[in-house]
Amino acid sequence: MPFDKFVRIHRSYLISLSKIEKISRNSVWILGKEIPVGSSYEEKLLEIRGVLGL
Repeated sequence: MPFDKFVRIHRSYLISLSKIEKISRNSVWILGKEIPVGSSYEEKLLEIRGVLGL
């Protein structure tokens, strides 16, 4: 599994970067479903948001 294509957004969720539809500070949408972002993962996710242009 190529780990550079996945990101942990919560201790219960590891997601594929290619499936992200929308990102906010505390949620990610994948396939129309909202997934919570853990508070310790928010900053990293916002960095990824900038790189992906979402």
